[in-house]
Amino acid sequence: AFTTTTSATTDETSANHAVTADLSNVSALTTSVTVSITGGTGTIGVDYSNFGAPLVLTFNPGETSKSILIPILPDSIAEGNETVMLGLSVPVNTSLGANSTHTATITDDDTPGFNISTIDGNTGEDGSSANFTVSLSSQPTADVVINLSSDDVGEGQSSVASLTFNSTNWNIVQSVTVSGVDDDSVDGDINYKIQLLPVTSVDTNYSGLDPADVSVINLDNDIAGIAFESDVREVDTQEAGEEKEIKVRLLSRPSTSVMVNLVYDTNQVSTNITSLTFDTENWNVYQTISIGAIDDKFIEGNTIENIQLTYETEDVNYKNLDASIIIVHIEDNDKADIADVLVGPNPLILRQSSELVFNNVPDNTNCEVYDAFGRFQFSFNIRTMNGMHRMNFLNGQASAISSGVIILKLTGPNGKMKIIKVGVER
Repeated sequence: AFTTTTSATTDETSANHAVTADLSNVSALTTSVTVSITGGTGTIGVDYSNFGAPLVLTFNPGETSKSILIPILPDSIAEGNETVMLGLSVPVNTSLGANSTHTATITDDDTPGFNISTIDGNTGEDGSSANFTVSLSSQPTADVVINLSSDDVGEGQSSVASLTFNSTNWNIVQSVTVSGVDDDSVDGDINYKIQLLPVTSVDTNYSGLDPADVSVINLDNDIAGIAFESDVREVDTQEAGEEKEIKVRLLSRPSTSVMVNLVYDTNQVSTNITSLTFDTENWNVYQTISIGAIDDKFIEGNTIENIQLTYETEDVNYKNLDASIIIVHIEDNDKADIADVLVGPNPLILRQSSELVFNNVPDNTNCEVYDAFGRFQFSFNIRTMNGMHRMNFLNGQASAISSGVIILKLTGPNGKMKIIKVGVER
């Protein structure tokens, strides 16, 4: 009898599939049998090569075994396992055994899928970008189309709307550039995804297959605060001079309205407004602050004042923000028109029996007297005689002032003022 193994499995990566035909008994005659390909799902020239079938196997006297090698043709197509069916026929000087057929199974080593890299960096609201690549893990039998979209188009977008792979370029990586999208809000660094949508293809192995999405981080570049037009945040003013302008807006869009209050010394500085209001619509529109100096009567010299811009809002980014500062340089326009004070033998030191002597003081000059702590004590009106006025610090109200310093505030009839410190010794 003639027998053969009914089935066997060979991996697609193997060079050959081996089949053995055996005679059940030693024969003294030359015998033969014909091996033919009778069917299977595999395709000659695609999955395997023809081994010469129909092939006549000849057994010389005494031979009992013959081998057949079926060359396997590897591919990259995910096609599933395929078979080759063999049959024995036309026995000469022998008969066919019970096993006259053989099925060779070629195990597919290809799997439909995707090779997707991780993103090579972060995107940014400044427009910075990052990249990832995509290729297929097996050769398709038809075009494979992967559509791409962002799950948050306000944070980042893909450079391409789709990728197409075919039987030629399936294993060549295609690069996707993802660029950050700028917004106006202080929203922190945001996670988002570039979605790779389910495949469109007539290849049944790929059709509907859903690739993994790619995770990305978009870095925020917005901060809360005040923007000064042309970065001007200082002004030079004069008492009784023209007002100067500074223009301000917010650096970022708030989630709700923000009131910017102007806080300053109203004895020194004047403005056209005491507060500004910005909201989600006008946050980036400059508003004007007109700044002037108060024209007082004090001889105080040139000074520097600050205007603090404080925030009143429920927006978490602006609510506890430190105040912004406008620096105001003020040029004093007051000049002395009251003469210096002359005191007895020891100028500006009052001792026992000392008198204050005012030289060249205009008539009807008012003098207010304060102690060293700035507490008002008394006042008197200076009426001169021959351009002089004397005040005895041993008599009257002045006698109650102890040793230390007194402060004299002289106000002339034209409103001009002068502040003088005088030492007192008891």
